[in-house]
Amino acid sequence: MLLIAFPLASLCQTDNSGVKWIGKYHFEDPELTAFDLKIRDDNSVVYEAEGMQTFFEVEGMGKVNGSTYEIYFLSTKDGAYLSEDWIDVTKPIIVLSYKNNILYTAEPQHDEPASKKFKKIN
Repeated sequence: MLLIAFPLASLCQTDNSGVKWIGKYHFEDPELTAFDLKIRDDNSVVYEAEGMQTFFEVEGMGKVNGSTYEIYFLSTKDGAYLSEDWIDVTKPIIVLSYKNNILYTAEPQHDEPASKKFKKIN
């Protein structure tokens, strides 16, 4: 029985599992803006930035989509992110792909030219 349970537990953490996405991530760009991303086990997400001419705290909800993790906008808790009138809540505000303990981001609803490479901090 123990031999059967172990492989089943391993199957629960495949690329389609939300478990690998849970944690805190950090990125700092060359212009000294710090970005933090917190993904909780209930798939709630907090996305924060603070730096030169940048400050926001956004709440979102995440879901696994194949090998990516999509974050959908819920609200801006503080600061200035995107105008809520411009956000299409049916589409993700951030799409994450994971490789070698680094999250690569795309922000399809934002004018971000390059992806951010978040490092997991816990």
